[in-house]
Amino acid sequence: MTQLLPAPSSEHVLTYETHTHLPTKWDTVTGLVIKTCDTKAIRKLHRAMAANNAQRAIRTLVYLSGWKLSTLLPMDAYVQLHTLELHQMRTVTDISALAACQQLRTLVLRLALVLEDIGPIGKLPNLTKLVLHTPAVRAYHPLQHLTALVSLMFYRCTLVTHLALLELVKGSVNLSNLQVVDCPQFRLPDQPFPFSALTMVKYTLPKHTDLPAVYNAFAHSKDTLQKFSFAGSAHLQTLGPVSQFNQLRELNLTGTKIKELSVLSTCTQLKVLNLSSIKGIRSLPRMQVLRTLIMRDTCSQPIVDGLPTHLPLLQTLDIRANVYTQGVRGAHAIRNLVPVLGCPSLTHLDLTNVDSIRKRALA
Repeated sequence: MTQLLPAPSSEHVLTYETHTHLPTKWDTVTGLVIKTCDTKAIRKLHRAMAANNAQRAIRTLVYLSGWKLSTLLPMDAYVQLHTLELHQMRTVTDISALAACQQLRTLVLRLALVLEDIGPIGKLPNLTKLVLHTPAVRAYHPLQHLTALVSLMFYRCTLVTHLALLELVKGSVNLSNLQVVDCPQFRLPDQPFPFSALTMVKYTLPKHTDLPAVYNAFAHSKDTLQKFSFAGSAHLQTLGPVSQFNQLRELNLTGTKIKELSVLSTCTQLKVLNLSSIKGIRSLPRMQVLRTLIMRDTCSQPIVDGLPTHLPLLQTLDIRANVYTQGVRGAHAIRNLVPVLGCPSLTHLDLTNVDSIRKRALA
């Protein structure tokens, strides 16, 4: 059955599955989400679109299950394509067909095989966001024409190195969002990256990388960086002089081994702090402007007791799915949370998944 999802104005997104009935009119279809991996059904779809010249109006094209496709279908007719997402492409290694999509703004490649070459991406002058989630890339060519690129994300790319990254962003002077997650071969350069407009960095620290090298790599972003995430950096034990990023507003330390947080008292702009899944934190420093604190599976009584004093402007406290508020200790946890009520600005307390505790508190 055809599913048409309304988009702004009279435009629609068509979700296509194996037995979807194709529309008789394509006038308002500007988006296409392909959920089937049946190559016959996909070719049938493209033949119908070609017969109606429908590709010319498509702005968003998403393959959610393209694992049987061996090559990308011709892209020449998608002259207005702005967003392309390729997921679960288990056999595609050649993306040369992308060079035809000159209006492309967002490109998401979640491939399962080694990508032969990303050179075709460099021929997309309007690209602003690139997400690359693939085991490896055999050939990195300078993408000097990507002057519009503002967001670059690598996920689990085993052959990404700092040299490859520098080659990729050569000429991308407007880059503001950089994420390098679970790329074990990524090593930081000795000299700072040439990024002076970064506002967001997400970086999973490899086992043998120390924190000073991280801060040195992003030294040119000291006055612009607002969000820093070390989530998943299981080997990170100390935080170091993070306050050198004087505009830092959000810090995510989920899953690290950090226990000492006193340096955060000097982060005068910090408003959001995520300390989920960290063991051993016994206290928090005074943070004058912190608004949101997330502590899933982290909270302890000394932390709770100190909240009114240490976080005078705290508005949101998230301790959902927390062992501190569950199980046999649940009834005691409600009484132990009383100090939180002393936070004068608190407006949101999240205790999701502890309904029985909430009922007892309201009884």
